[in-house]
Amino acid sequence: MTKFNFTFIALTLISLSIFGQELQRKSITDKRTGCKVWNSYYSADDSISWTGNCKNKMADGSGTLTWFVQGKQEAQYIGMMQKGVPNGKGKYCYADGFIQDGNFMDGEFLNLSDPNFKLLQKNTIQIVDSTDIFVNDGDSKALYYIALVPKDSVKGVLILLPSTHEKPEEVFNNNIKLTELAFDKHLLIIIPSINYNPCLNAVSLNFLYTTFSDMLKKYNPPQDKIIIAGFSLGGMNALRYAEMAFENNSTTVIKPKAVFAVDPPVEYAQGYYTALRSIDKNFSEISVNEAKDGIRKLNNQFGGAPDKFPEKYIKYSPYSRSEKNGGNAALLKNIPVRIYCDPDINWWMKHRRMDYYDMNALNQTAMINQLNILGNDKAEFINALGKGYRIDGTRHPHSWSIVDADDCVNWIQKCLQ
Repeated sequence: MTKFNFTFIALTLISLSIFGQELQRKSITDKRTGCKVWNSYYSADDSISWTGNCKNKMADGSGTLTWFVQGKQEAQYIGMMQKGVPNGKGKYCYADGFIQDGNFMDGEFLNLSDPNFKLLQKNTIQIVDSTDIFVNDGDSKALYYIALVPKDSVKGVLILLPSTHEKPEEVFNNNIKLTELAFDKHLLIIIPSINYNPCLNAVSLNFLYTTFSDMLKKYNPPQDKIIIAGFSLGGMNALRYAEMAFENNSTTVIKPKAVFAVDPPVEYAQGYYTALRSIDKNFSEISVNEAKDGIRKLNNQFGGAPDKFPEKYIKYSPYSRSEKNGGNAALLKNIPVRIYCDPDINWWMKHRRMDYYDMNALNQTAMINQLNILGNDKAEFINALGKGYRIDGTRHPHSWSIVDADDCVNWIQKCLQ
């Protein structure tokens, strides 16, 4: 996880958000002025100084926020604040040399160009997040979606679904070139706040139904020119949503023209057993904690393991190896489908002690192959070997960066013709 939260984040605290322990939104006070800022990560050793104005006891307007740990400066923000969080132009400098210089929205850094940032709209959805389909937002129960809206005519829509724990603002940061190229083609970019749903259950579908209905009403895009996509969990959600739309399911409000997914798991049963193997190997703390969290979620949603409730795992999976024609995958036999993967087995063996049986690529290729067998010559497995890097430059095959932005936008344009 990178420093996309507006305050200094100690590495020991970063791990809390990775492992699904929701952070509590709290305020910290400048003891000299009594002015407060919102923060979810501070400890008793931390203190702040704010030089700007206060409104309703919260930092507001232009000023300088300095963050101290045990009296030592750890970070400094110079820019606009609103209601205690960075909003607008600002620059955050961290003690380790990391810098965020640009635009902030509700405390989240957004690395969009100034003209495009001004066209962003954050739309609140009137649904209470009672089951935490969206996390990493403190104790908030609000749900929303971000829209990057073309100035003139909307010629299509690109919906991007976040991965586990990823915020919509981070999706933009991870896809600046992709989103801005698509935006230049007059596509409306939509990113909903859903990042922790166990599957496309009734709660998740209700949120997406409400979000997409609001999007159609507010922006009036052409309903036959919509692409849905996502990364990891978001990719799995995108594939399954597209399948449900072609079942003429009453819980979907849009019918995508095409779908692409970035290194998604596609079969819940495989994910369950991969998680068990990760726990048994006990090699990577990150993998073990993610595996335990995944198994807990699947047990709660489906009632237990795949061998006990196979029909539920099949029902919610985009692909099922055990089923004729790949199960739900057959529903995508008539639309363009892309699955991107960086199948770097050497990286996975070295850093996670995982083999091909544990990799998403196993069933991703099987799903695309099955669609090809069914006659879908527009179903593609995009082998992006060696392309995976996180936004901080760290090598990781499981990353948004495996998508070549220029090629993807060209593909989107062809799909929408």
